[in-house]
Amino acid sequence: GMSFQDIDKTLELFKSLAKLGLTGCHIASLQFLDHLVGENSTGTLQSLDVRNNYVGEQEMIRFVDQQLRPAKHLKSLATRDNPWEESGAARTALLGVVSKSTSLEHVDINCVDRRALNLNRGGARGFESESGDSLPAKLWPHVLERASKLEYYNYKDTWKC
Repeated sequence: GMSFQDIDKTLELFKSLAKLGLTGCHIASLQFLDHLVGENSTGTLQSLDVRNNYVGEQEMIRFVDQQLRPAKHLKSLATRDNPWEESGAARTALLGVVSKSTSLEHVDINCVDRRALNLNRGGARGFESESGDSLPAKLWPHVLERASKLEYYNYKDTWKC
């Protein structure tokens, strides 16, 4: 089989990859995604699905802190059916990033503040710009109106809020 170094080298070739589905691939570490997600990423990955794998508590916390927190392009993250779900610490770390992110539009866990995700889908990230080319503040009412009309798929969950 392929080692994680081989996968890492292969993924480096896919810098323009927009969607990556790794459901049920027996993955325990997400470190090989460094080139695609995070502050130093060279890619434009918008959707990542790592459901039904072996990602544990410490690895999920590392992924959230080092890769997800600084991610600029990622809009959708699916992480269900991994051992980390039993961890309050990993869940807290993920919810903390979701509440502050301006790029994430969908995360597959309950108890997420959907208003933050709706604002992102409505266009809130247009008000944050490193180059100074952000949208004028007078457009906020339009973003809020658009965000209030968005609906999300209601995923049933066993989490207790």
